[in-house]
This record gives sequence, structure tokens and C-alpha cells, in this order.
Amino acid sequence: MLLDSFRKPKLPRSLLYFQYLQGRMLFSPHYSRQYEIMKNGYIGEKKFYEKMIYLLPENSFNLYSLNLSHRNAAFQLDSILFFQNKLIHFEIKYYKGDYVLHDDNWFAAKSKQEINNPLIQLRRASSFLRQVVKEIGWRGEVEGRLVFMHASFYLYGARYGDPVIFLPQVEREIGQIVANHSGPMAPEKQLAETLVARHEEVSRYEQPPAYDYNALWKGLNCGNCFEGRLVRESERLFCCSKCLTKIGQEEALIYNIRQFVFLFDKRKLRTGVIYEWCGGIVSKFIIGRILKKYYHSFGSGKSTYYLGEKE
Repeated sequence: MLLDSFRKPKLPRSLLYFQYLQGRMLFSPHYSRQYEIMKNGYIGEKKFYEKMIYLLPENSFNLYSLNLSHRNAAFQLDSILFFQNKLIHFEIKYYKGDYVLHDDNWFAAKSKQEINNPLIQLRRASSFLRQVVKEIGWRGEVEGRLVFMHASFYLYGARYGDPVIFLPQVEREIGQIVANHSGPMAPEKQLAETLVARHEEVSRYEQPPAYDYNALWKGLNCGNCFEGRLVRESERLFCCSKCLTKIGQEEALIYNIRQFVFLFDKRKLRTGVIYEWCGGIVSKFIIGRILKKYYHSFGSGKSTYYLGEKE
């Protein structure tokens, strides 16, 4: 069922670009900061999901990681909780440290640097969601909540009445929301299916770093920490230079092949191409065997190429 793939947070494609590239190129300070923000955002969404698993009753229904658009304006929804005649939209943040709210402006307390007001982000996304569901024909209410999931986050100047939930309040607030609303009915489940059908796999916010095949490091990256480079430890075993995780040869190859396919989806997948991509560490014979095992092959001999990972 298509809905099932949205019942937990999805790793954003934009974050996947950074994960795949970070071990193969040096990011500028701008891209390093962008990567850190996206990585923390995804961590926050996963922590929220892990909380909600235990807080929601069996008849509850929620979706995660939707990219939608309305009248040519793109917006992202971290999580939506469906009730009878009501949707609760959650904007999830994983900010660390102390922040100050002053005259609707948000600042990092230590650096005094101003940040985008997350309440404005919440209101924008909730407003677009309200317009979309109305256009679909659903007539219930849409409310928004801003949730901070990091234990070290503190906001000076927080105002009573703002739709903000801090980590120590999550269990109580979600419990109250559930207690005060009835579970979703057929119209809400149909609405969920319509929203998922409108999901845009490639977000308009997607801005991966510029990269060039010839400038990227060639070798085997670690699929555990995403940063380290694999060093051969034995005939069938590699060790990560950063996290020291030991990874089998087949697992290491599959991860790095998927890297190549994602980053260079227009190039034909061939044994010689992956041999070069992996820095010549693994023989062409073994690479060919792995490709045949996991991908559909076309052609024969030196003209063989591969498309589409097998189920």
C-alpha cells in the first residue's frame, strides 16, 4: 500500500546527496552548514516518530515527509495526524542550545545570529495545507504545532499561547490531543490517500552541491557512518577508517553501487564503471557477479549493462 511508505519519516533525497558525496568531496562552509541542518532535521523527525509510536492509540493515523505544492508554491510537511474532521500538522525542529525570542525575531543566544522564525514556517505550511484540503473537498479543521525534539533546547521569551511543544511536554500534549479528538473516519483516510498521491518525490527545495565525476574521490565509502573510507582487512572484509565498523565485501559494494546509480542516473551501469568508481579495490569479476545478482542485466559480453535493482 502506497500509504505505508509515508507512515514513518523518509530520508530526504536532498540529504541523500550530501550523505553520498561527503566522503568523496570537500564541502564548502555553506554546504557543510546546510548538510548539518538537514541531518539534524531528519534526526528530529525520527525521534518524534519514535515517541509517537508509543503515544498514539491503534486507531490513530498519521503521515510523514510529504512534499506538496499549491498554486506553484512548494511546501513540506514533517508530520500530519488525522482525526475525525481535524488535521494536526507538526513542524519538527531539532535545534540545540539556547535561543531568544524577541519581537517575533529568533536569535541563537550565544552567537546572537538571527534565524528564520520557525513559527512563520509553521503558519505557512499549515496555511497551504488548509488550502489544499479545501480544494480537494475536505471541510474539516487544520491546526499546526511546532515541536522541539532536542533535550538541550531552551527558548527565552517563549510566549504562553504560541502553538509550541517542547520535548518535556510531548507526552502530555499528544495525550491531550488524542483524548480530545475522535479517530479518523473514511473521509480522512481518503484524504490521506489523495495527499500521498500529490506527493512530489523531488522537492523543489532540493539543492545538492555541484559535483563532477572526475573530481570525486574513487574508492569504497562506509555505509554506516557515511563519512569514512573502507580499507581492506581481509579477502572479504573491510574496515571503516572513521567509525571502525567492519563491513562485508558484498554489503560494501552494494552501498557504493547505489551511490553511483543515485548520483549518475543517466550513465549506464557497467562492471568497468563500478570498478573505477570503487577505486579498483575489488576485482571486475566480483563486481560483475554482484551486479548480476542485484540488478537486471541487458546485452552480453563487454556490452553488458545493468538497469533497475531486483526486488
